[in-house]
Amino acid sequence: MTTLFGYPSVPLGIMLRWQAEWLLAGGASLGKPTHFEVHNGKF
Repeated sequence: MTTLFGYPSVPLGIMLRWQAEWLLAGGASLGKPTHFEVHNGKF
């Protein structure tokens, strides 16, 4: 993907912190399941 889009201008750690701060401050969430626990690849 980096060959197509290049490297992100914001490091991953900062993006994760932004998201956590947004949610902790009561920011909107889509409320959809992530299915991270699925092991068979079917979402």
